Amino acid sequence: MHLAWDAFIQSMLCGQYFEAHEILEAPWRKTKDRRLQTAIWVAAAYVHLDRQNPSGARRILTRILAVEDLDDRDVRRFIQARLSELDQGLAPIPPNHALLAQLRRWAERDN
Repeated sequence: MHLAWDAFIQSMLCGQYFEAHEILEAPWRKTKDRRLQTAIWVAAAYVHLDRQNPSGARRILTRILAVEDLDDRDVRRFIQARLSELDQGLAPIPPNHALLAQLRRWAERDN
Protein backbone atom coordinates (compact mmCIF):
# COMPACT_ATOMS: atom_id res chain seq x y z
CA MET A 1 0.00 0.00 0.00
CA HIS A 2 3.00 2.26 0.61
CA LEU A 3 3.75 2.48 -3.12
CA ALA A 4 0.12 3.21 -3.93
CA TRP A 5 0.11 6.17 -1.55
CA ASP A 6 3.37 7.49 -2.98
CA ALA A 7 1.96 7.26 -6.50
CA PHE A 8 -1.34 8.84 -5.38
CA ILE A 9 0.44 11.82 -3.84
CA GLN A 10 2.72 12.26 -6.85
CA SER A 11 -0.24 12.14 -9.24
CA MET A 12 -2.16 14.67 -7.17
CA LEU A 13 0.82 17.03 -7.08
CA CYS A 14 1.13 16.77 -10.87
CA GLY A 15 -2.55 17.57 -11.34
CA GLN A 16 -3.32 14.05 -12.57
CA TYR A 17 -6.41 13.73 -10.43
CA PHE A 18 -8.17 10.99 -12.38
CA GLU A 19 -5.01 8.89 -12.30
CA ALA A 20 -4.67 9.50 -8.55
CA HIS A 21 -8.25 8.34 -8.09
CA GLU A 22 -7.54 5.17 -10.04
CA ILE A 23 -4.36 4.41 -8.08
CA LEU A 24 -6.27 4.04 -4.80
CA GLU A 25 -9.37 2.47 -6.35
CA ALA A 26 -8.00 -1.09 -6.51
CA PRO A 27 -6.79 -1.16 -2.88
CA TRP A 28 -10.11 0.35 -1.80
CA ARG A 29 -12.09 -2.33 -3.65
CA LYS A 30 -10.24 -4.97 -1.63
CA THR A 31 -10.74 -3.33 1.76
CA LYS A 32 -13.76 -0.99 1.41
CA ASP A 33 -11.90 1.18 3.92
CA ARG A 34 -13.82 4.41 4.52
CA ARG A 35 -10.65 6.47 4.94
CA LEU A 36 -9.18 5.24 1.69
CA GLN A 37 -12.48 6.09 0.03
CA THR A 38 -12.25 9.60 1.47
CA ALA A 39 -8.84 10.09 -0.15
CA ILE A 40 -10.31 8.89 -3.44
CA TRP A 41 -13.09 11.46 -3.04
CA VAL A 42 -10.51 14.24 -2.68
CA ALA A 43 -9.07 13.25 -6.06
CA ALA A 44 -12.56 12.92 -7.54
CA ALA A 45 -13.48 16.44 -6.42
CA TYR A 46 -10.49 17.75 -8.35
CA VAL A 47 -11.48 15.69 -11.39
CA HIS A 48 -14.80 17.57 -11.33
CA LEU A 49 -12.97 20.88 -11.02
CA ASP A 50 -10.77 20.03 -14.01
CA ARG A 51 -13.92 19.25 -15.98
CA GLN A 52 -15.44 22.62 -15.07
CA ASN A 53 -18.07 20.98 -12.87
CA PRO A 54 -18.02 22.97 -9.62
CA SER A 55 -21.36 21.56 -8.47
CA GLY A 56 -19.95 18.02 -8.72
CA ALA A 57 -16.86 19.09 -6.78
CA ARG A 58 -19.02 20.79 -4.15
CA ARG A 59 -21.14 17.67 -3.75
CA ILE A 60 -18.08 15.48 -3.16
CA LEU A 61 -16.36 17.95 -0.84
CA THR A 62 -19.55 18.18 1.21
CA ARG A 63 -19.65 14.37 1.37
CA ILE A 64 -16.06 14.37 2.68
CA LEU A 65 -16.99 16.72 5.52
CA ALA A 66 -19.76 14.29 6.49
CA VAL A 67 -17.28 11.45 7.07
CA GLU A 68 -17.82 10.64 10.73
CA ASP A 69 -14.22 9.99 11.70
CA LEU A 70 -12.65 12.84 9.73
CA ASP A 71 -11.12 14.21 12.90
CA ASP A 72 -7.94 15.63 11.38
CA ARG A 73 -8.19 19.41 11.72
CA ASP A 74 -5.85 20.20 8.83
CA VAL A 75 -7.66 17.97 6.36
CA ARG A 76 -11.07 19.24 7.50
CA ARG A 77 -9.92 22.88 7.23
CA PHE A 78 -8.54 22.24 3.76
CA ILE A 79 -11.86 20.82 2.56
CA GLN A 80 -13.83 23.65 4.18
CA ALA A 81 -11.56 26.22 2.53
CA ARG A 82 -12.12 24.65 -0.89
CA LEU A 83 -15.88 24.79 -0.37
CA SER A 84 -15.58 28.43 0.63
CA GLU A 85 -13.61 29.19 -2.54
CA LEU A 86 -16.29 27.51 -4.62
CA ASP A 87 -18.99 29.51 -2.84
CA GLN A 88 -17.09 32.69 -3.72
CA GLY A 89 -16.76 31.66 -7.36
CA LEU A 90 -13.02 31.17 -7.04
CA ALA A 91 -10.98 28.30 -8.42
CA PRO A 92 -10.01 26.10 -5.46
CA ILE A 93 -6.30 25.72 -4.90
CA PRO A 94 -4.89 22.22 -5.34
CA PRO A 95 -3.62 20.24 -2.36
CA ASN A 96 0.05 20.59 -1.52
CA HIS A 97 2.44 17.86 -0.39
CA ALA A 98 2.01 18.60 3.31
CA LEU A 99 -1.77 18.31 3.12
CA LEU A 100 -1.61 15.09 1.10
CA ALA A 101 0.86 13.62 3.59
CA GLN A 102 -1.54 14.55 6.40
CA LEU A 103 -4.43 12.92 4.52
CA ARG A 104 -2.30 9.79 4.19
CA ARG A 105 -1.42 9.77 7.90
CA TRP A 106 -5.09 10.13 8.81
CA ALA A 107 -6.12 7.38 6.37
CA GLU A 108 -3.46 4.96 7.62
CA ARG A 109 -4.03 5.66 11.30
CA ASP A 110 -5.36 2.75 13.34
CA ASN A 111 -9.10 2.93 13.74
